Amino acid sequence: MKKLKVKKGAECMACLACAVACSEAFYKVSDPSKACLQIVEKKGAVKPVVCPQCGKCATVCEAGAITQNAKGVYMINKKKCTGCGKCAEVCPFGVLVKAEDSPASKCIACGICAKACPMDVLEVVESWMPQILRHLFDFRDKPVQGLPCLREQIFAGRQVLWAGFFAVSEKGTNRK
Repeated sequence: MKKLKVKKGAECMACLACAVACSEAFYKVSDPSKACLQIVEKKGAVKPVVCPQCGKCATVCEAGAITQNAKGVYMINKKKCTGCGKCAEVCPFGVLVKAEDSPASKCIACGICAKACPMDVLEVVESWMPQILRHLFDFRDKPVQGLPCLREQIFAGRQVLWAGFFAVSEKGTNRK
């Protein structure tokens, strides 16, 4: 999964270079309020808030304009977007932008903001684990010889996910 992240231990000086670069890329204006990331003060420190690619925006999009690409990034199809703004309302991080008279926009992990940051606070990273888990979910409770299978169980009141390789026999499924 490709995503924009804030580097651990990096200190933001709130210069807004990242936000300006983002707004110029999406809206061709130098307006930090139209950036797909926000600079906030949290616990006495200034930090960028970026899209974690959670997909909540896609779940409320009635037009089906928000879909996840092969890299795990949620993208907005500007031609399908009706401009209703429901995606911006549901975004728990407040980083989905709905400007007047234009379709919504969100972070696509392009890295323009990371390149613009003079403090090197932002980075685009590839995380393979969510992709593996997504593929394992495809085989959830459907064991196939030699393929991984993901099982969900409730253990001590919590949901536990475990993966393993299973062999299929005539009598049923046997864990290897």
